Amino acid sequence: MPVPGQFFARASSRHRVACKALYRAILQSSSKIPLPNDVSQHSSINPLTHLIRKRFRQNAFVDSPHMIRNALQSGYLSEHVLRLAADGVSTAIEQIHRLVHSHQADVESSRRACSQPELKPRLRPRVWPYSSASKLVEKRPLPLSCILSGQRHVPSLVMTSAGIPFLRFKRPQSPYLSRVIRDKVVQKQKKIDLRSQLEITDFIAKSENDWEDTVLQQIERNVEGGIQRGGSKEWWWEGWGNGIGIDKGWDSSITEAQKEIDAAIRTERASAKAYSEKMTKIYLEEKRLWQEEKEVKSAKRSANLKLRVKYDAKSSTARN
Repeated sequence: MPVPGQFFARASSRHRVACKALYRAILQSSSKIPLPNDVSQHSSINPLTHLIRKRFRQNAFVDSPHMIRNALQSGYLSEHVLRLAADGVSTAIEQIHRLVHSHQADVESSRRACSQPELKPRLRPRVWPYSSASKLVEKRPLPLSCILSGQRHVPSLVMTSAGIPFLRFKRPQSPYLSRVIRDKVVQKQKKIDLRSQLEITDFIAKSENDWEDTVLQQIERNVEGGIQRGGSKEWWWEGWGNGIGIDKGWDSSITEAQKEIDAAIRTERASAKAYSEKMTKIYLEEKRLWQEEKEVKSAKRSANLKLRVKYDAKSSTARN
């Protein structure tokens, strides 16, 4: 901060107006100067304009009168040289080109000195399924003797946004469970996407049926002998009509595929519902066993407390 009575350049409106006028004059002259081919093709940004803006930003908060005086002298000298170069003076243009090449060389050397190593993608360990692993719904709930911690924890019954139920026994979530959920979500989304694609294809097939009906009506109406004697050969040779268009329709195979996809989706939903019912039974059974084990532990604790109180009473009576 300046001492009392010291001139503070940034607080002077005359100083700010003069600096802005110099800045605009320099920028206006710099845009008229032709740059070397190698520099102009290197980037879409004018390096001379970028250098001018950078220097003004660096000196925007300078408070030293000596530094301000030197910066203004350099600015007015630069404006004079740039104006001469803009007017076509060869010596001024060569001087500007040397400055631009020098600046580009400094930028390239700084970039090479500060080069960062390439970022390698983080490899996550692949979780492969165990072929001999037993299903959770088949082995739960476990007896208390098989629980390593000796204390039962009631799992949480969770439903994902994709409608896939699962039991969460602990956090962090097992990577094997995450893999199973992710695979199920991907398979379900594939069925939904295929169903949407079949709807679009079905519309195209029905349009093809309408087109064939229109063509048949035109042949029957305008060709002598109708379809049977007038235009049937040309119709069959082109692969239209009786092969698919009349007997089944172009949308017949698409309809069958839609039925198969719908059946697969219904089967998947029924399986998810049955699986969630099994998990609900496991959750209720785990909660019941946890409550029973809690009551047993509480009864043992009460019995031990009574024995301790009785023992303390006998000990105090014997001392008296």
